[in-house]
Amino acid sequence: MISLDSRQWVRCPRRLEQPSLRLFCLPYAGGDHTLFQRWPDLLPGAVRDHLEICPIQLPGRAHRVRERPLFTSMPALIETLVPATLSASPLFPWLDRPFAFFGASLGGLIAFELVRALSTLHGLSPAALCIASCRAPHLPGPHPLEGTEHFHDAEVIEHVCSLEGTPEYILADSRFLPVILPKHWADALLEATYAYVPDIALDCPIMACGGEQDVLVGLPELVAWQAHTQSTFRLQQFPGDHFFVRDASARDRALLLEQIIRMCCKA
Repeated sequence: MISLDSRQWVRCPRRLEQPSLRLFCLPYAGGDHTLFQRWPDLLPGAVRDHLEICPIQLPGRAHRVRERPLFTSMPALIETLVPATLSASPLFPWLDRPFAFFGASLGGLIAFELVRALSTLHGLSPAALCIASCRAPHLPGPHPLEGTEHFHDAEVIEHVCSLEGTPEYILADSRFLPVILPKHWADALLEATYAYVPDIALDCPIMACGGEQDVLVGLPELVAWQAHTQSTFRLQQFPGDHFFVRDASARDRALLLEQIIRMCCKA
């Protein structure tokens, strides 16, 4: 069974007693909350005791590796996190402070849909929405699994290999596959079946950033995010490829956080 315990969904590496702002973070497909484990250490001293990093952990990975079923439908995931009765949401205990969202790749699409649901259903708007390595939601994605509801493990492995985010030796080792394949399978389907539904542009600022060597999501796909905000839009590039958020130096990750903080302060 899928847990609705907020402590399972939100995994703060450093809790604050009275945060001024919470930054919810969602990783790329197949990733988990550990991507953001060291982010609190990279915060500027002036905000370190005011901004709380709050990674969101989906079922089927890290400490939730045994939870089933995994989410393969974006509407089902969003409805779980933002139900009609907000107090039933695993995020509810964390929404008593101003908040912002950051999402990388697939995490960017999830963050976007969470922001839309919170705004539409409950009138809650984040200080900012920050996206990394993610094409604007209205653009078609070059996904080999797109439109497919059933596919084989070999197709998922090929798809994951094409993203070049998981070492091939891990995908080739039968000992690892029972652990890593379910989450990749679910995330591949979650992304492949995503269908954007047009709506009014968000009233929060949006920052879209990408890796300078990213061959999967280029500048045009990032610039297109501007159509989804009625507020400020900022574009930022960093050294690296599609997984620059994971592979960036501490200096570049600190710079990314600095840009996120600036975006939130403009709200």
